[in-house]
Amino acid sequence: MAAHKGLIKELDVVQKWRELGYTSLEDFLVGFWEGFFLERDPNNLLTMLSTWANGNIGKTPGFDGSLEKALACIKARLCNIRLFYIVLL
Repeated sequence: MAAHKGLIKELDVVQKWRELGYTSLEDFLVGFWEGFFLERDPNNLLTMLSTWANGNIGKTPGFDGSLEKALACIKARLCNIRLFYIVLL
């Protein structure tokens, strides 16, 4: 399966898929994960992947290409990314 290993590990640990009505992690992967992505236009998915891989906020005007300067300007509270993924599902 091509599912993100970190996300799948967390889903299996907390078994959030049960609350979504799936009988197993495999059932969730086929019913939700594949159902979600197989309906998408592959070109749109490739564009999203390219954005994620190549996005650099340091290229925004005012930061002179410095990722560090751009990140230093962000004012946000930290969150637990693992729980963020689970809540989205």
